[in-house]
Amino acid sequence: MKKKLSLKRDQNKAIDYNQILLNLVQYKNALIDFVNEEDPKKARDSIMNSLQEWFNLETPTLSVILYYQKQLRELFDELKDVNNLMDSNKIHDFTIDYIPIRSEAVIDVQEDGTLGESSIHLMNRPFGDIITHCVIKLFSDGRNVKLINRCENEKCGKYFFAKKAKKKGTGGIRFCSDKCRFNFHSHRRIKSGEAKKYKKERYWEGKDQ
Repeated sequence: MKKKLSLKRDQNKAIDYNQILLNLVQYKNALIDFVNEEDPKKARDSIMNSLQEWFNLETPTLSVILYYQKQLRELFDELKDVNNLMDSNKIHDFTIDYIPIRSEAVIDVQEDGTLGESSIHLMNRPFGDIITHCVIKLFSDGRNVKLINRCENEKCGKYFFAKKAKKKGTGGIRFCSDKCRFNFHSHRRIKSGEAKKYKKERYWEGKDQ
């Protein structure tokens, strides 16, 4: 069985492409942090810090950042309501003009002292191609389509990947955290007058005097 290479850093950006394919969690976190950040400058810093380990990125303009945040939000909004990519129209906006990022194998001395193949990643790609690459790798695992959701707490509204897949015909996990779930239901009770009624009943029962 062929041993997987470890991540390598040098001037030639010689890295193990197989290792990149295993890092779906990093792709997931990078995209979620990027799309949830309201400040475009912080969003740019976030995505650059997340991806610079793998890609030699040129700093994108803020207008480019805002464009791809919008594109990703529209994609995530669509995917949270479908069960597979066949039902998605937005995904084609990412893939239609995309040229796959490939790796070239080169013979080199490996970290364990043996002779073998390393992969040199082709780095000089537009920012949009890098984002599309991350989207493709993330959703190459079809389960992630069923996990993407958006917090229903109006004061939050962040996108997140649930721990459990949405059940057909249900909204699945509706909140990104227990705190948001509690705040949502508390606000709804206050708005409907239910909380006031409950508090009055406890008062007359002598529980809150």
